[in-house]
Amino acid sequence: MRAEVVAELKNAFNTEQLGSIITTLPVDALGNPVNAIPTDPYQFLGPNSGTVFEQRKFQLGFRLRF
Repeated sequence: MRAEVVAELKNAFNTEQLGSIITTLPVDALGNPVNAIPTDPYQFLGPNSGTVFEQRKFQLGFRLRF
């Protein structure tokens, strides 16, 4: 006989996950940013930032082989 235990964790520490981040900034002809560069990461969110990710997920499985 053999027993197995399997555990799967996703986002175990429940950190906030950002989605749809904009990684480009508009610049002028000389390459200078048109607007000030944001310092807050929430200012980089795109128009589809309403995406919801799973916060914390835990699965536990057992298997008995004989």
